[in-house]
Amino acid sequence: MRISLLASLLAFVAAPVLAQDAVVLRPGHPDLMTAGLTLDSETIGIRVVEPAPQDLGTVASTVSRDGDVVTIVTEADAPQAGQAYESTVMLSWPSLAPISRTRTAGNSTGTTTYDGTHMTGSYGRGDFDPLPFDITLATPVFQPEAIPLLARALPFRAGYTATVPTFTADRRVRDYTLTVVGEESFTRADGTTAEAWVVEETSSGRGSSARRHFVEASTRALVATTSTARGGTQIVSEPVTEASLAAMASAETPAVDLRPGLDRLAADALVDYDKSWVVKLVEPQQQDIGTLTRSVVVDRDAGTATINAETVIAMAGQRTVEQSVVAYPSLSPISMRVEAGETVLDLAFDGLSVTGTRTADGETTDIEQTLEEAVYDPSFAAEAVRLIPLEAGFRGAFQTVDPREGATSIDMVVGEQEEVNGRTAWLVDVVAGGGGVQTFAIDAETREVLRIRIRPQLGVVVDFVPAETE
Repeated sequence: MRISLLASLLAFVAAPVLAQDAVVLRPGHPDLMTAGLTLDSETIGIRVVEPAPQDLGTVASTVSRDGDVVTIVTEADAPQAGQAYESTVMLSWPSLAPISRTRTAGNSTGTTTYDGTHMTGSYGRGDFDPLPFDITLATPVFQPEAIPLLARALPFRAGYTATVPTFTADRRVRDYTLTVVGEESFTRADGTTAEAWVVEETSSGRGSSARRHFVEASTRALVATTSTARGGTQIVSEPVTEASLAAMASAETPAVDLRPGLDRLAADALVDYDKSWVVKLVEPQQQDIGTLTRSVVVDRDAGTATINAETVIAMAGQRTVEQSVVAYPSLSPISMRVEAGETVLDLAFDGLSVTGTRTADGETTDIEQTLEEAVYDPSFAAEAVRLIPLEAGFRGAFQTVDPREGATSIDMVVGEQEEVNGRTAWLVDVVAGGGGVQTFAIDAETREVLRIRIRPQLGVVVDFVPAETE
């Protein structure tokens, strides 16, 4: 993302001069230029751009119109960005007057029917029966899903400010404020630049953060939305296009297949060790929250290597014990066992055959899979990451198996070098299918892991560091 400094400076200086009293918007307000808006189905990609680039997921919306009724069906799959829900919204066009709204997020579901100032519906969470409501407001409102459309429909003059009252089954009445800040340049993921009006959005809700909508001046299309999460994490939400996908694909180094038999892992670097780690919460506050112990025993006579690990997060009451046995030096999997609370997973590998059991909630499920090609066991990934070629830009696809879904892969990407604990380390991102990223700092000379950094949610950073460095 690149923003014109001059435009930002001018907007900052001009805003106080041009600021005006807020206009309270209602459906059909004469200031709204909805007639010039296009209504298209789209998929929005959400990503972190600072401090460490990371894809967070997508929000896909399907838009249909029948006369003066618009229906928007949305499926959000970005849990790390706090967006994991399904919703169906109906509104009148072009007034944007709400008709109905249904939204399910996790174990909660809310439904609302709008009839002018009269709202009826229900809201329920968990195993409790939904509670009905019947409310009459003093004035008409919008649905929060109309906010991006409203941002596109405002008069584009710096300082224009509007109050947008909304109502939902869960949050009830909430006011949003939209302010036209000025014009700026925005560089999309595909490298093209758009001249856009910036509309800043704030909310009366507790803990809400400001968002900035970039609306293309010539088309009134939404170019992107940016926000800052806890800890200063910079997030960009941008429509996914064929051009942006192509640009990202061309920028990536093709992934190298990592699987047994290809001899692409440095097996000679797998040596005996027994190490203790401290698990530290780094952001938003600093606190020791657990421990990790990990050991490797290589038996060259037997031709095996055994990896044991125990992770304890005391403050969360979590304990995970893992054991992997692999052939040495081929590193082909032999067996794997994981105990996490009451869940136990046992797998045995024999060529392309994977068998075992998974016990959870008192029930045991048999596992039997036949793979097309050889894979590593998933627990071995934490050891394999330090055995890959440590070259800037190297991208490996670690081939493994999901006990419920079959063959899968984990991306391992070598970034730049950084000094960690006074030693030069390669930073390697390990990206699993769910989108979570673990960054391993690996000693450039010894291949020793100096730190593991994870970001379980936005604004939260957890480090695993060797106990001897504390």
